[in-house]
Amino acid sequence: MVHLHAHSYFSFLNGASAPEELVDIASQLGISAMALTDRDTVAGLVPFHRAAERVGIRPISGAEVTMEDGTVLTVLAENAKGYAELCTLLTKAHLSHPRGEPRTLYQDLVEHREGLIVLSGDRRGRIPSLLLQKQNQKAREMAEWLRDRLGKDRFFLKSKTPSPPVANILQISYVNWPILSTSASPPLTIFITQARINFQFMMCSPVSETKRTWSLPTPSAR
Repeated sequence: MVHLHAHSYFSFLNGASAPEELVDIASQLGISAMALTDRDTVAGLVPFHRAAERVGIRPISGAEVTMEDGTVLTVLAENAKGYAELCTLLTKAHLSHPRGEPRTLYQDLVEHREGLIVLSGDRRGRIPSLLLQKQNQKAREMAEWLRDRLGKDRFFLKSKTPSPPVANILQISYVNWPILSTSASPPLTIFITQARINFQFMMCSPVSETKRTWSLPTPSAR
């Protein structure tokens, strides 16, 4: 089992557990890899990585990033370059906005996309919120905008369960759309076409055709 979206107490009002506590619970549940995705910060990654390595869980660095329109995207670092780009994005977001109100520009995300995997976010994400409002055409346009600029192997629709709202997603899909379940066992990537739905199960690999090898850095304590 792999979990790709978790908050610690470094996410104010969104998480209550220490990173080490999350790792301990994950270990008890038999989770083999997990991502820490705190809101607009990577402050918890050092203790998270140390705890994960201690119990044999593969740690994945990430963050839930607040965008310029107030919606969120889940961003995962695939490798050392991705981690550096994620840190750059968050630094820009904090320095260019009032204290406690970081915002990431979509153009900055596009500019610093190398080594990053971007998920569409939860209900606070722009695409899910548009779908919930039944604005399917706008959701499709936003998904296509992100896919075209980030790359089809860098942007994924996200579901918290193995059974995403396929009916809604189908209405915005005329090409292959990968949907990544962040809490499936293992993560479930669903490929939707006009004609059929294909299921592929991949361990910790949100990719469209082949398994992705995660070369993940250990954040330095500074």
